[in-house]
Amino acid sequence: MSVDGDLRAGLGRAAVVLRLVGALWIVLLVLAAWAADQLTAPTATWVVTAGAVAWALVLARGRWLESTRPPAWVAVADVAVAVGVVVGPALTGEQAGVSGGYPFASLLVGLAVAGQRAVVGVAALLSVAVLTTLASLGRSSATSVASNVLLYLLGAVALVLGVRVLERQQARARAAEAELAVANERASTAAHLHDSVLQTLALVQRRAEDPGAVRSLARRQERELREWLFPGDQAPAGAVALDRALAEVAEQVQADHDVAVRLVAVGGLAEVAVQGATESLVGAAREAMANAAVHAGVEVVDVFAERVDGALTVYVRDRGSGFVLEEVPADRHGVRGSILGRMAAAGGRAGITSTPGRGTEVQLHLPADAVGASGGRDPATPSPRRGSADG
Repeated sequence: MSVDGDLRAGLGRAAVVLRLVGALWIVLLVLAAWAADQLTAPTATWVVTAGAVAWALVLARGRWLESTRPPAWVAVADVAVAVGVVVGPALTGEQAGVSGGYPFASLLVGLAVAGQRAVVGVAALLSVAVLTTLASLGRSSATSVASNVLLYLLGAVALVLGVRVLERQQARARAAEAELAVANERASTAAHLHDSVLQTLALVQRRAEDPGAVRSLARRQERELREWLFPGDQAPAGAVALDRALAEVAEQVQADHDVAVRLVAVGGLAEVAVQGATESLVGAAREAMANAAVHAGVEVVDVFAERVDGALTVYVRDRGSGFVLEEVPADRHGVRGSILGRMAAAGGRAGITSTPGRGTEVQLHLPADAVGASGGRDPATPSPRRGSADG
C-alpha cells in the first residue's frame, strides 16, 4: 500500500508525538523502578533510557517525518533504537521491564516512511526482539509471549486498516470538492449567460425592426463572449474605479432600456478598484438595475452606493410593480444566480425587499475583509466597460 503524501506527513507528525510520549513513559518507568530499588543494572538502564530520550528529541527537532517523502534512514534508525530499548535488559542483565510503550511508535514511523510492508516488517522485528528479551529473562510463558507479540502484530494491522479508512475518506472529500467546483463553474456560466447572451437575445427580439440596433447588439455580444472566454487576450490595462464602473453600468442600462438611472456614490468609491469581489458587486448591481428597468414598469431607477469603514453597500430602488421572490420560477437566474448567488460567492450578501404595487429595493453588501481580499476577475461578470443589458 502506497500512502498519500499529505497523509504520510500527518502520520509522521503523529509518530513524532507518540515517540515523545514513549520517551516520557520509559523515563517514568525507570524512575519508578529506581525509586523502589528494583533496578539490577541501574547504570546501563539509565544509559539506554538516555539514548531513547535523545533519539526522540532528535527525531522531533529534525522534522524529517513532517515531509511528504521522509528519508528511509529515519525509519531504520528509529527501529534500531526501539530494538535497543527492547533488548537492553537482555544485554545488561536488567530484570525490570522498562521499555513501556516506547517501541510501538516505530510501527507508525515505518508506516509513514515506507507504507504497509514496512509496518509489517517492523512489527515482526519488534516481536523477535521481545521474544529474545523474554527468553533471556526467563519469562517466556505463553501468556507473556502472546500478549507482547500480539501488541505489535495487531497494532500493525490496526494502523494499516486505519490508513485505508482515512484514504477512502480523503477520496470522498476530493470527489465532493470536484463536484462543488463543477457546480460553481456551472453557476458562473449560467449567470454569465443570463447577464449577456440571453438578455441580448431578448433585446434583439424587442428591437427586431431596427437592423442597426440589432447589429450593434450582436457586435457587442460577440466582443463580450470573446473577452469572457479569452480574458488574457483583451484584458484592460488597469483596474476601473468602482464609482466609474457603476456609472458606466447605469449609462448602459439607460441606453438599453430607455429609463433614467439616478446614481449617487459617496465615501471614496473612486479609491476602490473593480476586481474580484468588487467586480461581482458591480455585476449584481447591473442585474438589479436592469431588472428594475425591465420589470418594474418605471421611468426612473435610483441607485445609492457608499463606502463605510471599508465595507461597500449598493442600494437599487424603484417604485414600480414589485414582486414576490418566492414566486419567481426556479429556472430564472436573474435574481437567484446573478444577484443572490453572485454576492454569496464573493463573500458578501444580498437582500431583496419587494412589495407588489409599491416597488422593490435590492441591497448589496460587501464586507471590508472581502473587499480587501479582492483579486482576479469574477468569471460570471463582464468587464464594467462592456456591461450587457438585462431583460
